[in-house]
Amino acid sequence: MKSDNKQATIKREKQSGRVFGNDVFFIHDLFRLELASMKKNIAIDGQAPLWENVPHVHHFHSYDSAGRKQVKSTNVGGHFHEVTMVDEGDENNPPTIKLGPPAKYVSVRNRTSRQVERKVQLLDDDQHTHDVTYVRSDKLKPRRISEEFVKYQSKVESKAAPVDGVL
Repeated sequence: MKSDNKQATIKREKQSGRVFGNDVFFIHDLFRLELASMKKNIAIDGQAPLWENVPHVHHFHSYDSAGRKQVKSTNVGGHFHEVTMVDEGDENNPPTIKLGPPAKYVSVRNRTSRQVERKVQLLDDDQHTHDVTYVRSDKLKPRRISEEFVKYQSKVESKAAPVDGVL
């Protein structure tokens, strides 16, 4: 019998972009949405609104501490601004972001009577925007759950629930 002694050829696909080892990290960017005035109802009763201009600022983090991408600024005065990344930036240039008008989430019931949150725009005469200042960038590692917490959690979950009427 004749044996074929051919070696298998392993094909590797070309990888485009960066290749990292075991250390997982993400680049977090911090922005400050500079001082601007919003309309706030300062009336004590709900019948006759009394609008006043109130100065405020927001901050925007491109990622949260768990490494999830963020799409809105911090909530201040009952509203936020949606943020779109226009340019990701590079080592020497910070990213560029674009702000949307002020918005907020309200709870409504859908057709099946379930409570859901829906984004709504604020007053038509309060379409304020902010100048944006880049603050800094950080290389961060995603948050991890400690081994002690996992052990504790599994121990608590493994305990049987008490039976009614038994002490």
